Amino acid sequence: MNDAEFQLSVTQLGLWSADQGQRASPVHTVAWRWLIRGSLDSKAFTAAVTILLDRHEALRAGFGTREGRPVRWVTPHVTVDVGNDDARHLPEVQREAMLSDIIARERRAGFDLSKPPLMRMRLIRVADDRHVVLLFVHRLVFDEISAEIFLRELFQCYDALVDGRDAELPDAPQYGEFADWQQAHLEGSQGEPVLDFWRGRFAGAPALLELFGGTPRPPTQRSVGGVLRFVIPRETVAAVRQVASARHSTLFMAYVAILQVALARYSDRADVVVGTSMANRQTTRLTNVVGSCANVVALRTDLSGEPTFGDLLDRVRDVILDASRHQGMPFERLVEERNPSHHPFFQIGCGLASREVAGVDSAYLTLEAGESLPPEYSTLDLSCAGLSHDDRIEVTLRYDTALFDETRMTQFADHLTRLWQQVASHPDLAVDRLEMLSDNEFALLAAPPDAVSTPRPVDVLRQHASVDPGLVALEDGDGAMTYAELMTAVEVRRDRLAASGIGSGAVVSAVDDVVVTTLAATDLGATVELTSGVVLTPESLTALSAVDLGLRRGERLVLAGSAHPDLFAALAAGATCCPAPGEPRLPDLPEFIARSGATAAWLPMRVPPTMARELAGLRLLITGCATPPLGPLGDRTVRVLSSSAVPLAAVATAADDTPRLRPAPGVRAYVLDSRLRPVPPGVCGELYLTAAHLTADAQLMPNPFAAGGFMARTGHLVRAVGDGSVAYLGAVAEVPLVDGARVASRLVEAAVAGHPLVRDVVVRPDERDFRTAYVAAAGSIELSELRAFLVDRLPQYALPTAVVAIDEVPLAADGTVDGECLRAMAGSTSPAAPATPDTALTRLLVSMWSELFDGRPVAVDDDFFHLGGQSLFAVRLLAKIKEILAVELPLSALFTASTPAALADEIVKRLSGPDEAEELAASVEQVLLLSDDEVRQRLGS
Repeated sequence: MNDAEFQLSVTQLGLWSADQGQRASPVHTVAWRWLIRGSLDSKAFTAAVTILLDRHEALRAGFGTREGRPVRWVTPHVTVDVGNDDARHLPEVQREAMLSDIIARERRAGFDLSKPPLMRMRLIRVADDRHVVLLFVHRLVFDEISAEIFLRELFQCYDALVDGRDAELPDAPQYGEFADWQQAHLEGSQGEPVLDFWRGRFAGAPALLELFGGTPRPPTQRSVGGVLRFVIPRETVAAVRQVASARHSTLFMAYVAILQVALARYSDRADVVVGTSMANRQTTRLTNVVGSCANVVALRTDLSGEPTFGDLLDRVRDVILDASRHQGMPFERLVEERNPSHHPFFQIGCGLASREVAGVDSAYLTLEAGESLPPEYSTLDLSCAGLSHDDRIEVTLRYDTALFDETRMTQFADHLTRLWQQVASHPDLAVDRLEMLSDNEFALLAAPPDAVSTPRPVDVLRQHASVDPGLVALEDGDGAMTYAELMTAVEVRRDRLAASGIGSGAVVSAVDDVVVTTLAATDLGATVELTSGVVLTPESLTALSAVDLGLRRGERLVLAGSAHPDLFAALAAGATCCPAPGEPRLPDLPEFIARSGATAAWLPMRVPPTMARELAGLRLLITGCATPPLGPLGDRTVRVLSSSAVPLAAVATAADDTPRLRPAPGVRAYVLDSRLRPVPPGVCGELYLTAAHLTADAQLMPNPFAAGGFMARTGHLVRAVGDGSVAYLGAVAEVPLVDGARVASRLVEAAVAGHPLVRDVVVRPDERDFRTAYVAAAGSIELSELRAFLVDRLPQYALPTAVVAIDEVPLAADGTVDGECLRAMAGSTSPAAPATPDTALTRLLVSMWSELFDGRPVAVDDDFFHLGGQSLFAVRLLAKIKEILAVELPLSALFTASTPAALADEIVKRLSGPDEAEELAASVEQVLLLSDDEVRQRLGS
């Protein structure tokens, strides 16, 4: 009897497309573990499995393509070799290790979809009357409900075989019935309202929910999963169950609501989407279908408006009930653009199941325990799977190890548990006031500033003068001044100021002799206003002078630009400060530094990569946080973050592209969300600075964590580290939110700077989420070329959307990038004409692209997904390439080479070279140009 062939169900089409990107990948293997007590007959058990394979067509299905389209066929009869193992002789620890090894090996084996059955089983005897059953199945033919049906019928068939009778099983609807029902349900007048519901539900929804933002995701989701387990205790579960019941909600609804509160806190978002699985067996007839029926639905909840938890629970209940009524729509139908770095609708999954399986009865066997096994691989960023058992909830966090580590997941689990306890104790509180941080965390992240006792700068400098009177403090073109001479000048100036009535609380403008005037005035208790607009109080200058910039006593330091508070920190270190004359030109600085004999330099302006290479001989470079990566100077750089209220906030030696900033003595760094709440360690937030000496000022705001205190908003985004320091991301304007993800321009610049032709680059976002790369290069670089270079370095949402060629990065008078000048350069650049195919191979691919998109004109640098390409379109395209060119490409190739030009390069790599590729494509092109008559004539000859 021949195999029967069918179309895939709509649900299977989405899973098939995903599998094509990862052939035989264990990502798509689902597994269960059951512990069975009783005297088990392994032959009868295997025979019972065979009966079920004959009973359910989904378990005999294989998959392939026909004329570029996926098909499903059903084989009349298949068997499963149930592997038998005996572990009775092993101690419990070794037995569990053996089981773990078997599970790992079976999962990693994956499945060949063309060779049914897509199922494997193992039977491990762990005691005379106990067996562990392991079931491994491909998601294309099985789901959670199928596992329950399979286990229930397996016990019934086993009993019948042992008794020597036929099993009394109910009528078995086949998977084909589900596929037909689903197709009819989603077509025409029935399907359109469902599609309209989901389109409306996700209109304006952000594509990403980032928990620890600021760092670009991997360009392609790697699916390497980690697992962390924790327990919500029974007394907490019981209390939350009562809260839910009072609002006519289920425990699962409360489970989702509490998870979404945690996600809202981590992401600083009130618009939160999570995914959950629903059975999608919407008629009584289909209840007992074995096969891949379940759909994952997205639950989008609005947490804005300061709702109480009860109010939020009402919202979540409505969201879940609406989703249940519209659960039949597979999300593949909604996906218009696929981003390979993340799931298109949600990145966080959740579910709550019971460990008990209803209706599993046997006269000979007892099911003692059963569970679905957490995967080693993660298809989402994070899934939060709960298992209700013994009145408590065992939670398994499965996470993508490319994004999170065990420390961060342990922290998240602690915060989630604390939110459960808060809801149990304070169900009427607004969710914004539910505290998820522990007392210790809050004390660390939101402690008031310390009042430190630090020597005054004049006292520190007097000590330098006393210890080494000849040590040079300042040196310029007019000569040198030792620390002893400097302090003599300070004392003379102090006496003059005092004689003129200057005292504590007065304000002095430092125009000439800035260093001497500042030291003298602050020695009297006076406040100094520098020409740069920075105001220095005696307290702030004292805090500044205590900062360790990494300078050595007597080390020569060049300072470029106008006088800056950092100079006083350098003097406090005993350095010899050599100010560059006037406002030096950037290209002249390397020569001046070399001539001065300096081993350290303070450069407040942007340091381009070419200059960084010229300064490679420096021992130390002091610069601003927002400067680009400095290549050979990266691990010898101290980055400074300044504020007008707290002149020197923090410093750090940058050993990578994300500088670590540590507050100066007496300065406290707060990382806060949009509601001025401390964010957990590792989470992105805005940096606020406070110090005990701050007083009321128009530029300051009240400190909510210290009564009567004040703090300064810096306008910079950082990540809390947890030890008082922060990781710097960039100015708020330079780290825009794109589709829900923070994209730090400086990190995009670092990736672009790796291109071999790029000499310097600046990336600037605009209000439309476009990112323009202003590139100074040794040759012409087109946008398509640059994106192709970056495709395996940055996620799709972080790629530049335009390229503007410049000679050099324009700088403003203060040494920062001149944004107005950049925008003028962009405005003067004419848009490039669409690139046309210049080889037979690219012409052929463009033709395939165009045919796929209903004859739409296509250029060689048009992106497949920007044109509206979906996973099913991708499968058809790659099947066409295989059919015509005999080159098989994985689906992942289209994610990394998504233009005709880039895909042509991938094809060339798989052939003997460009000559063979061009000859083959030209031959195909000639055949395609023939008329039907010409084809028949040539075939006839």
